Amino acid sequence: MNLEEYELFEHLPDGSLEWRGSVRALRRAWARVWQLADKTLNECFAMGTATSRIVLARTPSPGAKRIFQVAYGKALSIRAHLLHRDGYDVTSVSGNRAAQVVLRTRPRYDLFVIGHAASELVRLEMVHWLRVSYPGTSIVALNPDDRGLDDLKYSAPNDPPTAWLPLVSAAVAQSA
Repeated sequence: MNLEEYELFEHLPDGSLEWRGSVRALRRAWARVWQLADKTLNECFAMGTATSRIVLARTPSPGAKRIFQVAYGKALSIRAHLLHRDGYDVTSVSGNRAAQVVLRTRPRYDLFVIGHAASELVRLEMVHWLRVSYPGTSIVALNPDDRGLDDLKYSAPNDPPTAWLPLVSAAVAQSA
């Protein structure tokens, strides 16, 4: 079990951050972030104390379709904001390991989004894990260029967002 320490924060509507405590272990951080976000309906996130990196975040939107984003760089918050603005309940994690820790609890999601900033091999590893663990749930892959990822039906360049946001809508509509 990972016993790294995580600081928990709530992003308030005025743009400020409020510290909400700290926990050890990624699973505990995930459980606490989920609980905080459900209570406040604001974005809540966990940041690794040693790295000062956001490792997971949740921006709730009750009753909305639920999207799980696996990011590999700084785009985690930006993409989550764009998805939430389009009306989705968004959970974001940084990297495959964090994604697998969170998803082993078997929460339900309507769509998975795979970020662009990792190697193709790392991204494929996540896609294959998702296909086994969540068969039938659509996956949208964001790519650093115009090439697709594997044989995914939904694949688009990461930039501009207007290239991939319509794919997210189409994929979510198909999963309905």
